Amino acid sequence: MEYKREDIPFRPEYKELETRSEKTILLIYKKNHMLLLKARKNVEAPDEKEHPELKKGIKEKFFMGYFREVPCYCTEWQEKVPIPEAFEWVYLNDASWIGDKNFFFTCVRGRTFLNWHHASRFCGYCGEQTTFKEDERAKRCLGCGNVSYPHIAPAIIVGVTKGDKLLLAHNANFPEGLYSIIAGYVEQGESLEQAVRREVEEEVGIKVKNIKYYGSTPWYNGDSLMLGFTAEYESGEITVDHEEIVDANWYDKDNFPILPSPISIAHQIITDLLGLSK
Repeated sequence: MEYKREDIPFRPEYKELETRSEKTILLIYKKNHMLLLKARKNVEAPDEKEHPELKKGIKEKFFMGYFREVPCYCTEWQEKVPIPEAFEWVYLNDASWIGDKNFFFTCVRGRTFLNWHHASRFCGYCGEQTTFKEDERAKRCLGCGNVSYPHIAPAIIVGVTKGDKLLLAHNANFPEGLYSIIAGYVEQGESLEQAVRREVEEEVGIKVKNIKYYGSTPWYNGDSLMLGFTAEYESGEITVDHEEIVDANWYDKDNFPILPSPISIAHQIITDLLGLSK
């Protein structure tokens, strides 16, 4: 199976080039919320040139590249400055329900860029201040010269089948009634396949076989790169700890709970394996 998410029409650049675009996209964040226009049919970030009133509220802005050939910047909002009346804060994950998927993943880029910037202001080797490199997405230490790159946290997510049924679990952090497939971060020195086996056994107590790669997607939470897999049940009985995983069971296409956001790779794996995407 192939993950069918369209390629993102985003071109990363490290400094702005000459452009004919009359617009400038400004991605403004406050933690995991984005500033968006209230009156919108789709998710719409502010055009900096159309809304100069935003300048008094934003912090330092950073050039990311071009979204559909429009220059794109990311920044954060100052805590004590009220937002203009035409705008509102929207939880970043909610953008998946109301807007362009390609733009949503560009917004993910902006949030993860800022996460990295805050975490890498000082060198991890000598403690001196760092500065952006001009020729690549990296920072160089002003003291020892060490070059550091954006942190990416690989995580596996796997749909486990048993005949025509799919394993779904309710995590303690999920909204009530929502179930998903098993996921977890990859340990140092561990292969992706080993991570799949370990996470499934740790979370629900069963062993799996025939592990196959499905696809991948970035995610804003924790700067994760989600690496999707499918696998088949091999042995064991479902056992949960009632702390991280509250409940888990086998479901078929005629009987399944609330599923994750349609933009997520979890949703696509689930619908593919249950035959709901046809």
